[in-house]
Amino acid sequence: MEEKALVRALSRLRPQSAPTDGPLVSIVVTNRDGEAHLRRLLDGLSKRTDYRSVEFVLVDNGSSDGSRRVFDRWIGKKKLVANSENQSFSFANNQGVRAASGELVLLANNDIEPVHPSWLGYMVESLEDGAAAVGAMLVYPKRPQSDNPPAHPDLTVQHLGVFFEYSTWGVRAVNLGSGDDPQAITSPGQREVPAITAACLLARRSDLLATPLDETYWYGSEDWDLGLRLGALGRIVLDERAVLFHHEFGTQDKYMSESWLEGRTRNHQWFNAMWGPALMRKLRTELTGSPTAWYFRGDRTPRACITSGSDRNEAVAQELREQARLAGWIVSEDERQGCDIAIALAPPKDVHRFTGLDMSVAVVVGRESEWARTGVLDGATAVVTSDMATRMRVDALWGAGIAIVDKGLISGDLDLFSRLLATAAPRPNTMRIGVSTCAPDWEKAQFWGDTHLARGLMRAFRRLGHETAELITSDWHRSKASSCDVVIHLRGLHRRPVARGQWNLLWIISHPDRLEPGECDDYDLIASASMQHADMLSSELGRTVHYLPQATDADTFRIGARDVDFEAPVLYVGNARWPHRRAPRWLMRNGRSFHLYGKFWEDFPEASLVRGEYIANRDLAAAYRSAGVVVADHHGSMRTTGFVANRLFDVLASGGVVLSDDVAGLSEIFGDLVPTYSDSGELESQLRILLADPALRRRLAADGREVVLSGHTLDHRARQWMELLDRL
Repeated sequence: MEEKALVRALSRLRPQSAPTDGPLVSIVVTNRDGEAHLRRLLDGLSKRTDYRSVEFVLVDNGSSDGSRRVFDRWIGKKKLVANSENQSFSFANNQGVRAASGELVLLANNDIEPVHPSWLGYMVESLEDGAAAVGAMLVYPKRPQSDNPPAHPDLTVQHLGVFFEYSTWGVRAVNLGSGDDPQAITSPGQREVPAITAACLLARRSDLLATPLDETYWYGSEDWDLGLRLGALGRIVLDERAVLFHHEFGTQDKYMSESWLEGRTRNHQWFNAMWGPALMRKLRTELTGSPTAWYFRGDRTPRACITSGSDRNEAVAQELREQARLAGWIVSEDERQGCDIAIALAPPKDVHRFTGLDMSVAVVVGRESEWARTGVLDGATAVVTSDMATRMRVDALWGAGIAIVDKGLISGDLDLFSRLLATAAPRPNTMRIGVSTCAPDWEKAQFWGDTHLARGLMRAFRRLGHETAELITSDWHRSKASSCDVVIHLRGLHRRPVARGQWNLLWIISHPDRLEPGECDDYDLIASASMQHADMLSSELGRTVHYLPQATDADTFRIGARDVDFEAPVLYVGNARWPHRRAPRWLMRNGRSFHLYGKFWEDFPEASLVRGEYIANRDLAAAYRSAGVVVADHHGSMRTTGFVANRLFDVLASGGVVLSDDVAGLSEIFGDLVPTYSDSGELESQLRILLADPALRRRLAADGREVVLSGHTLDHRARQWMELLDRL
């Protein structure tokens, strides 16, 4: 079909009655060297636009072609805003809105072309019917032959509004109807949509002045952002009667090809920083509810990945897949494929992919130790067990009070898929809380000290009824982070970029000397693990920095049996990360025998004493309580600024005895239950006293454990964070 034939066909489907006069509409067009586009647009406004109450406002971004001459030839009400250089789409359109005289403003690309003469009258009619903004059906024209064929055929729909979907990199907008036959809409009317493109968007000038386009964007995503913000003022309507050709990317291709990908990525990140949490929640609510309620996600068929992991679980997996298909889902068994929800009946091979999904359900029907060890349970949206006995094993191995029991896993309940889907649904009056660390990637995160602190804090938040997400450095710009309502950054080695649409919380637990100028200004709440540092920073910033000391993960560090493999009079655990780890050197100098666990000791005299590079986090409690005394020390900057390491809390919670170098604020937390040393002689003297007096060690261990469990667990810290959030 040729363009003229399509125009005739679409015109026959549209009634002729539409307003031709009414409120003045200022048509704001931004342009740079778009002479041919402008000529075609103005010709269409003159010959194929019946609505005559218009003003043409051109914002010209330093054109060097004949664009200004084309504008000068326009007969009618007009205004020119002349920029000396290329400005962003947002900035230029905001200029045009301010310059406009009309009660209504049409934001229009220079590369649109009217098809049916009543198009603008229809849009004005829809706006006056109570909408906050109105968009039009945009159709691909006949395009020149190209070596890179377009994604959708000529003379098909380009835009019928916008819906949203999520990907690894966050929420993204997708045009509704792309590639469809525009003649398929035989009774065109108006319908509400989540957002519309600003290639052709009609709104009230007063609304656009109060809700201007965000000028942070540079040609991309700004109109989706605008549509969502205008949606707070009223309905966003797509008028199917208004139809135009869109010669898409006419100017962008010419001037932005070199930086297009970089700019698109930046725009996408900025959009998700604002809208990620809200849109993710809406998408999940729609997916886990009735299919008739889908609005933000359009009509895209949802995908489920259901994996069994073994023949033992295959029967349940097959039943779940069949139930999902009957519910209208596309079902896959391939963990590598994209999906809206993943349900795993055994620990998945790609743990990071599974836990990076916005909805993932871990179904534990065995292999509890493997589930707990891999970190899958910490990252899953929901954890479901088949019976109470399995749940108790999960509680003991991973975290108490979180897993859900569903006996239908055994009985083959016909409603099982919908119930598992419901476990991943966002719950009212709860939040999705991300806990961020500076671990660089998933492999290194397993050996990163702050990882275990983060996971323990996440479990504490889950016991309070909230969802959680573990965020490492590689997640900071992904959907895993942008879906969170709150992000707590455990400040270690690096600064984390914050997002506008979230509550941003900073917990300075180490390396206070690494804080960057202005970094604290990014955060809604700041806490320091040192009272001394919190007071100093409060004075420096002129705002309250809360004191929240480190704490123990009571799921992991608890009393139990001694382990003969770790029995030793003296235990030291730590890597040779800094040149003056004083305690091991002093122990050697004193001729004191001790067990050393840690990495990077190869070039130090202590290398001969290393018994292992690593004690798994799940074994640390046994190691601590099996030693006579655990010797601890602190990095210089942490010692002098009063940062008490979490190792002290962990040792005491495990039923062990700890001897530490003296740190400001230590006695305020533990009293005399943590003996201290300041030099090699005092270290040896304290060890002799402790090792010679089992009764003293028992008292220190018992009383120290009571102090920690009564006020210094991660459950205490989670509640304190929530109390601080409630004050905002």
